Amino acid sequence: MQLGTAAILTVLVGFCAACLITNCPKGGKRAGPHIQESPSVRQCARCGPAKLGHCYGPAICCGPQIGCLVATPETARCLTEAASPIPCIAPTGAQCGEGKFVGRCTANGVCCTHESCHIDTTCHLTVNNAEQLTDGTAEQTNPLYNLYNAISSSYQQGNPGLVLAPPDGE
Repeated sequence: MQLGTAAILTVLVGFCAACLITNCPKGGKRAGPHIQESPSVRQCARCGPAKLGHCYGPAICCGPQIGCLVATPETARCLTEAASPIPCIAPTGAQCGEGKFVGRCTANGVCCTHESCHIDTTCHLTVNNAEQLTDGTAEQTNPLYNLYNAISSSYQQGNPGLVLAPPDGE
């Protein structure tokens, strides 16, 4: 009797190769292979004022011209983007941050992960890599672009040591 119960239990476990809540792919257990078979990866949605940024997380919209907006009305588009079962790639700058705060430069002086952003004075976007993060028409579409860069540069020069970091002991 115990052997029969063990055999039935083994068969049931084999048939129940379903994903658990913590390891299901986006879209459910039947969506995983279909997403992996699709070689196309789309660019993350545009967001922010005049759609000058890209979604970097569920409530994060960043762009060289607008900086980063976190949990504002302009980031509402990013919530729907995060719920999509199809993965996307956001344009990224150089790697920045340390430890659990490693991310990518998304604007001058701003380093973001998919969860948060922090000030990082090593993030300097040149004209070339700023164009990679946008469609290349930033200066034409946003008249405040040059003003933003001037303010950002003078702020960074006046505060060269300003970096957000976790308190000692973490």
